Amino acid sequence: MKKSVELLAFFGVLTVLGAPLAAEVEVTPFVGYQFGGGFSTRDGDLTIDPNANLGLVISWRTRHDGLIEFLYSRQATTLEADGIFEAGDLFDLNVEYLHFGGLWEIKTERTRPILGLTVGATRLSPGTAGIDDAWAFSAGISGGVKHFVTDRLAFRLEGRGLLSFFGSSGAIFCGYPPGQCGLSVSGSNFLQIDVLAGLTFTF
Repeated sequence: MKKSVELLAFFGVLTVLGAPLAAEVEVTPFVGYQFGGGFSTRDGDLTIDPNANLGLVISWRTRHDGLIEFLYSRQATTLEADGIFEAGDLFDLNVEYLHFGGLWEIKTERTRPILGLTVGATRLSPGTAGIDDAWAFSAGISGGVKHFVTDRLAFRLEGRGLLSFFGSSGAIFCGYPPGQCGLSVSGSNFLQIDVLAGLTFTF
């Protein structure tokens, strides 16, 4: 999976380098609230706690109503268990998304509806030493608005659905419980919803 992420980044860089040098660039730092996500295991259910997330979107305008985008998002949260050993928090967990895709924009004067599609990688990184990260392919769809205060500054409000494909069976988080190679999961694809707000700076 790590090689897949590297290839994704490589082709993304090639795409950007191939774009016109004079292309309009937008940079959007954002804060959001992300919820959903979990796994079923033979010992019980795992649930990712809802929590805030932070991220950055970098966009290159390729046509009057279209942009290509890179997105990075990180949520610091907790993995909870129901029926596994003892119910409650298992360990701290960082949920990260690295995505590449396109954004369609209805270009009106100030308030512009937007619709986006992205693909990339999901990384689940435990906050406890000795437990391996889990990687997965993921895809996202989003919708929202950008409201331009000036020609160079806009508010971006967006809702995003992120579906991660961890496979129909297998093990994740090798090293938990201690001395074992992870938790056996089934039906392990999961969906998270992200509601976010950001400031878009145009260069």
